[in-house]
Order: sequence, then structure tokens, then C-alpha cells
Amino acid sequence: MKALGIIAGEGAFPLLLARRLQEEGRPFVVLSYGQDHQEATWSAPHLSLSLGQVGKALAFLRQHHVTQVVMAGAFQRPSLSSLRVDWQGSRWLGALMKQPKGDDHWLRFLATQLAKEGMEVVSPQSILPHTLPGAGAFSDHVPTREDQGHIRKGLDVLDALSPFDVGQALVTELGWVVGIEAAEGTDGLIQRTQPLMREHKKAFLIKSAKKTQDVRLDPPVVGIQTLRFLLDCGFAGLAFRAKQIIFLEPAPMKAFADREGLIMWGV
Repeated sequence: MKALGIIAGEGAFPLLLARRLQEEGRPFVVLSYGQDHQEATWSAPHLSLSLGQVGKALAFLRQHHVTQVVMAGAFQRPSLSSLRVDWQGSRWLGALMKQPKGDDHWLRFLATQLAKEGMEVVSPQSILPHTLPGAGAFSDHVPTREDQGHIRKGLDVLDALSPFDVGQALVTELGWVVGIEAAEGTDGLIQRTQPLMREHKKAFLIKSAKKTQDVRLDPPVVGIQTLRFLLDCGFAGLAFRAKQIIFLEPAPMKAFADREGLIMWGV
């Protein structure tokens, strides 16, 4: 069986994928771009490098006969001055600058370039199918019928924003859109909107994949840290598009939500 390449960004998601592959006995290698993984024990061949070191990354993947890769974790946009670009990286960067701006376009460009090098980008959902919650209540707490209407409205707003490649989340309170995810990310959105909320335990974080995005490349992910932010900031809970969101460690997340009174509702 050929090794799978994990292109690892920040956060716990790459480590969860690695753990799953170890359990299945599937060989893998890791390209680590996350600063918080410098000391991580991958139990597999791994290489830490800069986003601009494309030639070095491709050589490492070829050395281990990798023909499939999976992307996991958050990737921060570096400034051009901070990039350590090798010759292959400069070629890719020049071509990238000609692409339309936006995360979706840039990620599709990356997938296309990897395919030209003989490497297929596969979906993390195919490796972690048990982490995709379905419709209905994920915790012991259920939104009211009125709340469910507000949640559907929030998902409709996210669908309408999809062509503009904005974000994967928004905050709604009693039917009002309080904030839309931008460059700060989901946890930053929660903190930004807290001062704007008028009532305790009435706001929902609503998260969904963009209709236009390739979920192989940037799947929406929620972990227990986000649930802690929701609790600390006085939210009622989390709503999400069923079978689209990856829950990191679903069982501990459910236990936390059950204990703390958080709603987790799939539509």
C-alpha cells in the first residue's frame, strides 16, 4: 500500500488524521507547515518547511512514492517577504498571482498543480467518515421551533454569500445576523460578535461549506475549543449543515455540550 501524504497546517486536525491512519495501518508521511506542530510526534516520516519550498516538498513526497495527498489544518496567508521560495516555488507563485483572488481559487490552483505532478488530492472526509454529524440533535439539547427558523435563515444567508468566497460561518441572534466570518476565522468571529449580542444564550454560530467550494481542500471543521468559546461568550449553541462539517473528536464534544447545556443542531 502506498503512503498517503498529509499536508498539515495549524491545529489538531492533522494529528487526528494521522492517528486514524495509524489505527488503520495505512502508511503516511507528513509535510508540516504548522508552527504548533514543530515538536509533534508524528510516528511517520515528516518534514517541516515553508509554504514557498515547493521543490523540497515535491522531492520529499516522491522519495516516499506518494501519489495521494490530503490537506488538513489551517494555513495562514504569509506575507511575500516572509516566504522562503525555491525555484519550483517561484514558478508556482508566478502562476498563482495570475489566478483570481480568494481562498477557493488558490486552493483549486494548488490541487491542479499537484495533479500535474502525479498527486491526487483526496478528501479528509473519506478518511474520517465518522466525524461528519447528520441532521437533528447532536447533543441532548434541542433548539425551539423559532430558533430552528432562525438557523435556516442563517444557512440561507451563507448559501447566498457562497459565490463571493467570504467565509464558512456567521452568527445569528433572534433572526438577526450579528456577524459574518472573515479573515479572523471562526473563533475570532465568536469573540468579535459577543459584545454585539443583546441577550444571553440566544445566539447561534452557524457553519456550512460554501456551495462553490471544493470540500477536499478546505472542509469546515469544528473542535472542542470552539465549543468552549461559545460557552464562555454566552451562545446558545452551534448549528451546521448536516454531513458537511467535520467534528474533531465527536464523543468529547458531545459530552461537553451535554454537560454545559449547548445546542448542537444539524440541518
